Parts: sequence; C-alpha cells; structure tokens
Amino acid sequence: MSVQNSDRRAAVRFAPASTTSCYTESGGEGVLWDISATGLSMLVETSPLLGVTLTVEVTSSWRVLTVRAQVAHVNQLAGGDYFVGMEFARPLALEEIEPFVTPALV
Repeated sequence: MSVQNSDRRAAVRFAPASTTSCYTESGGEGVLWDISATGLSMLVETSPLLGVTLTVEVTSSWRVLTVRAQVAHVNQLAGGDYFVGMEFARPLALEEIEPFVTPALV
C-alpha cells in the first residue's frame, strides 16, 4: 500500500545520528531512516494505516521531539518490516531537527 507521488518530500533530508530512535503510538519502536523539516521515514515491524495521523517521538541520547505526523506511504519490505513515510502536521525548524542528525547542521 503506497501513495504514488514523484516527490513525496521536497525538503532536504538528513541521515539520523546512530543514537536516534523513533516511536509511534501504533506500531511501537522503529528505526529512523531520515528526517527533514516536513517529514520522516522510518522502518517498523507493524504497518500503520495509510492516511492516519499519529503522535511520533524521535529520541536521541539527550533530546526527545514529539510531533504529530500523517502516514503518507507504507511499503512492505522483503524481510517483512514496513518502510513508512510520514508528513509532519507543521514544518520543523532546523533547530528542532539538529539534535537527531549527523553530522550536526550548525
């Protein structure tokens, strides 16, 4: 199940720091794949429903960011996990993203 769109997220994407994890209120813990001002991608074991809005916690060793995000696309991988793209309810400032990416943005 996926939404076909040539450019789902035009904002610059950043790789997460190795100490960054991601949690959703449905599906539990996931692995943050990338993050931008407008959304994130993550790997999870349980597929959320397409179009649903969830509370997402992005956690590093020293900061937690809690945001609302809508599930934009879900793709099941060969190993059984799901690659999920989510769009934030509001764009994030670079200062909000910086604690979760490597290398630092500043």
